[in-house]
Amino acid sequence: MSYDNDKNCGLTELEMAAGVYSLINGGCGRHCPCEICYETDWDEIDRINFLSSDKFKAAAKLIAGLSDKKKIKNTLIHRAHRDKLDSAILRYMAKEELPGYYAGIIKSPDCVAKLIEGILYKVCKINPESKLTEQIHKLSDSLQRNIKRRTAYDRVSDIQQFLHRNIDKILGVGAARSVPVMPMKNALSAARLNLHILDIINRQPDYVEFIDMLNAEAMKLEYESPRPPTAPWGKLSQPRWRVRHLRPFSYYFPEKSRALLNSLRDLDEDMPLEQFFYEASSIYARF
Repeated sequence: MSYDNDKNCGLTELEMAAGVYSLINGGCGRHCPCEICYETDWDEIDRINFLSSDKFKAAAKLIAGLSDKKKIKNTLIHRAHRDKLDSAILRYMAKEELPGYYAGIIKSPDCVAKLIEGILYKVCKINPESKLTEQIHKLSDSLQRNIKRRTAYDRVSDIQQFLHRNIDKILGVGAARSVPVMPMKNALSAARLNLHILDIINRQPDYVEFIDMLNAEAMKLEYESPRPPTAPWGKLSQPRWRVRHLRPFSYYFPEKSRALLNSLRDLDEDMPLEQFFYEASSIYARF
């Protein structure tokens, strides 16, 4: 969207009153040429061009009216997640070697249910039952709501246990270990991706940042103190194999986007609010 011919830069009256216009056009919010606005080394023309850029305007409008500095950070971090969502999906699918046909369902709220049904009804040839289908959709809904704020990895563990339990119950104890490796591996990987995506699309900024940091901490803990290895499907276990699956979704962002997240997280919250507002918008616009 362009604001070149709009004297108010496309801002609402409320945003104008909040001083967003002054920030976009080089002021600090008090309509004065203070040191905040001129502390960079750019010449005046470059500074004006930067403050008039679409990215700076978009950031300033997005956080207009917020007074909580943590919320300002998280709002822009969330926007960065949304900006690079499709790029991260492609990187994830390439890393996990997911077949391209999964791309058609990974953003769907019904993805997890369809993946579970695919393993039970198509791979294992179990006859569909209304009670079992109801349990599948109940599990899917619970994993998406994620009331206890668990990582995608831990939620996918619930899916794996649900599959093992029902396959063994219906087909006989030990039947779960006879399920072909690749369909199961791909289903669990796609489910993890879907939960990452829905976390970003459907949840608020504070939740998105919490989950991303929770994944990062869980990955670090697993690397430093790995849990006892298991050998799923009769295969030999690899040291720290869980680390790969515990990666935060931001791991799959381009390098510049990860640098943006870190710069926003490191932004000093002790600075005055008006300066913080300006600095946060500037960081977002520079990457």
